[in-house]
Amino acid sequence: MAEADVAHCSLHPGIESRRTCKRCGRFTCGVCVSSDSVQCVQCYAWAEEHASPRAELSIRLAYLGMFGLVPAAIAAMVLVRRERRAISQVDAPRGGSDVLTSATLIASWSLVFYGLPLVFYAVWWLFVRPR
Repeated sequence: MAEADVAHCSLHPGIESRRTCKRCGRFTCGVCVSSDSVQCVQCYAWAEEHASPRAELSIRLAYLGMFGLVPAAIAAMVLVRRERRAISQVDAPRGGSDVLTSATLIASWSLVFYGLPLVFYAVWWLFVRPR
């Protein structure tokens, strides 16, 4: 193989690389790759500290659910589920895990205190109320 065909690590130019970071596309060697073998060390560190826009949106929707907007709380729960799946597949930053936990708690509270009374009222309206 010619020297021009060989990719080298972005941090260690003397070491041949066979992998690229899933997030930034840099070439990485065995020393630089993170434990999940998908991201370089810099991206791995960045992902530990940051939350994705989807995680931030889920907490905002959960807060709206706290004020009685039940569809916003449901949307927050859907976003939380999708974001957790993306984190487990290393497609989203892990720093959003705490945000997602908060969004889950707030949206769940909203659904219990606003959603259940709506369901009970709908059942009463449809089946129990005097006609």
